[in-house]
Amino acid sequence: SDRWAEFMGYTRDEALGRHVTEFMTDESRQKYLTHCWPRLLAEGLFQDEELQFVRRSGKVADVLMSARVTYDVKGQFLRTFTVLVDITDRKMAQLALTQAQKMEALGNLTGGIAHDFNNLLQGIYGCFRPVLRRSDDAGLRRVAEAGQHAVERGARLTPQPTALARRQPLPAGPPQR
Repeated sequence: SDRWAEFMGYTRDEALGRHVTEFMTDESRQKYLTHCWPRLLAEGLFQDEELQFVRRSGKVADVLMSARVTYDVKGQFLRTFTVLVDITDRKMAQLALTQAQKMEALGNLTGGIAHDFNNLLQGIYGCFRPVLRRSDDAGLRRVAEAGQHAVERGARLTPQPTALARRQPLPAGPPQR
């Protein structure tokens, strides 16, 4: 039809006489020839098969294809009637939604890990306090101070995953001391 030729980016003359599979991706052509066409011949129809067509511009169009065979009064094959529904935008929106859901799950996971990590660091940091308050051993105090500094460096890592969990922009550059 003229509408299909326009959708695909061809003139009617350019599309006329060519088999529909010539406009499909290799994978869709294979699916059509091994699944759709045999069903059409055996059952007289197939419905809502998801296929991909390559437009003249090279862009791929996702479509739902349905087809029905029409017979004459003697029961002889007359023609096929085919309907294509462009679902390219729907597929893109579905892909974007799936990606957003993955990012939300990743944000929730990283936020939870960052929270637990921060709680662990607080516990470790607290373990060094009694050593620093009560110990007269200079070597032990240096170890405890080094431990607290390591915990403080670790604590500077948690704003990045929590920013992801809250969908905030990540801080630029390395953590500040």
